[in-house]
Amino acid sequence: MPIVAGQDRSREVKVLAGQVRVLVNTIETAAAAAANRARERGADEAQVARAAEQARARAVQRMSRAVDRGAACAGMDTEDFFPISGHATRARMEAADALAVCEACQVRARCLALAVLTPAGRYGIWGGLVEGEIRQLRAALAAEGVAG
Repeated sequence: MPIVAGQDRSREVKVLAGQVRVLVNTIETAAAAAANRARERGADEAQVARAAEQARARAVQRMSRAVDRGAACAGMDTEDFFPISGHATRARMEAADALAVCEACQVRARCLALAVLTPAGRYGIWGGLVEGEIRQLRAALAAEGVAG
């Protein structure tokens, strides 16, 4: 998916957001299933919460390994993925070379899902989005109850 400006960019971000939504929901479904299994075994609420969190952590870890194996940016200088500007448009200009790498990356949506799900995703470029765009996506998903 090419990195573009204007309406096309808005559509691109919406498509990515939809893909991230599916990935995050899949992880949350696995966590809920683990919690239900713990309840069925008679676990108390602390154990149920721990089972859900462990399932969530395992799923995020599997996703992270998949991103590590398939990322187009693997082996690149990570500094390229940390633009100085906090303004999304300027940050995109500063990081144009790094963003170009994201264009054809096979794990782009998973990478962006990791940005939404992990503290590391608060900084830098993930899945072809800069920090400001990731913050907006995280907030939109949280408002939908998809990610918190």
